[in-house]
Amino acid sequence: MDVSVIIVNYNTSRLTQQAIRSLYDCVDEGQYEVIVVDSCSTEDLTSLKSFCEEKEIRLILLDENVGFGSANNVGARHAIGRNLFFMNPDIILQNNVLKILSDHLDTHPNVAACGGNLLTKDLRPSHSYSLYHPSIIQEVDFICGRIISKLAHPKDANYNPTDEPRQVAYVCGADLMVKRQIFEEMEGFNPEYFLYYEESDLQRRMEDAGYEMHSVPQARAIHLDGQSFRFTEERETHVFNGRNTYFRMHHSAVYHYASNLINKSALFAGILLCSLIGAKEKKEKYRFRLNLYRKSYAQ
Repeated sequence: MDVSVIIVNYNTSRLTQQAIRSLYDCVDEGQYEVIVVDSCSTEDLTSLKSFCEEKEIRLILLDENVGFGSANNVGARHAIGRNLFFMNPDIILQNNVLKILSDHLDTHPNVAACGGNLLTKDLRPSHSYSLYHPSIIQEVDFICGRIISKLAHPKDANYNPTDEPRQVAYVCGADLMVKRQIFEEMEGFNPEYFLYYEESDLQRRMEDAGYEMHSVPQARAIHLDGQSFRFTEERETHVFNGRNTYFRMHHSAVYHYASNLINKSALFAGILLCSLIGAKEKKEKYRFRLNLYRKSYAQ
């Protein structure tokens, strides 16, 4: 078996089925298997169960929500492919992504992981990779609307506009293909991450072990970003916790403390700016992030 496709479902049955249909439309049969891991969804799974039974897809039902990375680890333990494709339910493949990425891994011995170019639903370039690992500079860049990265890389900060693969710090976890042998060598996704930053952590550990990550632009998929996660405050909380775990794992305590100070200062400045320009929604988002710092200190 060339590739094992692993999809984690959590209250996203409609999207999961749509993602799998795009897989069938773009990829030749017999070269892959599909494994769906349901992380204890609260929605009715009747439709998903019938769909998986009809398509002979392995559906693994967990009795608790263990988080995105841990659920993917469960799927990987049941996989038989030599390459693992971790596919978000809000992905719609546009071409034979599995063959393109799998061939790239097979022909590049030192590459541990790769991903394709992601597009918005109206087919505009979307965040597909990062040239830098999570850091103070990256956080300031994000708060400033990615001005720093746009100035340093005006055409390819997070999307590959060329026809050539390029080495990156990490590719987006929405369409991440990994060599199974190296994934097992890394002991999979770190279960300390519930949601967010788990793919950054995995690829950072791969890089530390001497491997490379590549963006492969020939592979293309639409990413309906955010449609598989409904509650903004819950999402922000998971991002906050994932970020803190990553900085604790990969940076010193002093660096982590300094990054928190800078991040809070940037958020406060963002709130003031949003107040001036009347950006209420973004202002509330920044205010909620600051409150998460206060809650963490109070615990």
